[in-house]
Amino acid sequence: MARAVFAQSQGTIAVSGEGDVTIDGSGTMILNGTISTESGNIVVGEIRAPVVIEGSPIYIHTEGGMTITSKYDDYNVKVIETERGDVLRYQNDGQVSLEATHGSIIDMTYTPLEAGTLGLTANSISIITDTQNLQVYKNQGPMYIEAARIMAKK
Repeated sequence: MARAVFAQSQGTIAVSGEGDVTIDGSGTMILNGTISTESGNIVVGEIRAPVVIEGSPIYIHTEGGMTITSKYDDYNVKVIETERGDVLRYQNDGQVSLEATHGSIIDMTYTPLEAGTLGLTANSISIITDTQNLQVYKNQGPMYIEAARIMAKK
């Protein structure tokens, strides 16, 4: 196993206001906690990107939303990019959670968001997903599910 250059084994990394969180590290990165901003962005792997991510990262924006503009694979790691400048990474078949505490999570790519387990928390959510386990939470008001369908693997 490659040496972990950055390791968050638990807890929260949080910044207030327009502060940003940038985490760089090659090899194996451990992200097993919450990474949170108010109005800033979260960037994992801007200069040095991990090839393996251990843990279950929870990415939170306490103000505003998350509009997903791009998704792609980087070796064993999935990458989500957002309109506000986020670069969020998690293990291909791992667990990841996205939260927009006072906003929406919207996926503009029209391709499935893939994860072993995906957690979503927001006031409104509009995504297509391909996950074994989906956890959806709505912060306020009633929840309406417009469409859901189980798709068989080819």
